[in-house]
Amino acid sequence: MKTKTKHDLVTRVLRIVLGVIDSSEVPGAEDQRDALDLYGSLYEELAHKGISYWAEDEIPVAIIDPLATIIGMRLAPSFGKVRDIGQEEYALKKLRQHTSKAYEDRPVIVDFM
Repeated sequence: MKTKTKHDLVTRVLRIVLGVIDSSEVPGAEDQRDALDLYGSLYEELAHKGISYWAEDEIPVAIIDPLATIIGMRLAPSFGKVRDIGQEEYALKKLRQHTSKAYEDRPVIVDFM
């Protein structure tokens, strides 16, 4: 499975979702820290709900866009942009759909006593 790092995710959020940096720019330290903090909180939230199955810094390429959208929408007000709850909910729905498929492909371990 191909993966991306947290830093790849943060760059995608700032560049593509929020459009606050262009393709030649590197995210600023403060913006990067805010996005990383938010990703950490989101990861914990998703883990609590049983949605995250990946290691925190090994994000499957297939879910990078939904994650970036959720983080971007939550960060949007910090950049003077409107938080679109509809986009955020749609991204969460896509993430859940992917997660359910990811679990379908995993073996089930049965312990008989």
